[in-house]
Amino acid sequence: MNMNFDNPFALATRPSTGMNTSLEGVWGASTPSTALTTRNSAAIIRRGSQAMVHESARATLAACAIESVITLSAIATQGYRDNPFSEADYRRLISAFAAGAAMNIMAF
Repeated sequence: MNMNFDNPFALATRPSTGMNTSLEGVWGASTPSTALTTRNSAAIIRRGSQAMVHESARATLAACAIESVITLSAIATQGYRDNPFSEADYRRLISAFAAGAAMNIMAF
């Protein structure tokens, strides 16, 4: 460490080591490692956004399927009031629709 004895208020200076000790590589110009980290972060954010949109679409499909099953059940209730012998057929139709919708949503 070089001391300036003529001015006691001067800061001590370090001898030059030949190494760049600035923070430019961290905060300024990007280095290969920071560029790679930035690309990786962007890819992670992109995949997360895609997964969120995908799950939101699946939830919308599920809500629509549930509404459809409720509507079909209401129609079936009215139908087997008029024809009690068809109750089992209505139940099978609604179960088949619900199972098909669930498989399609899971495959989405």
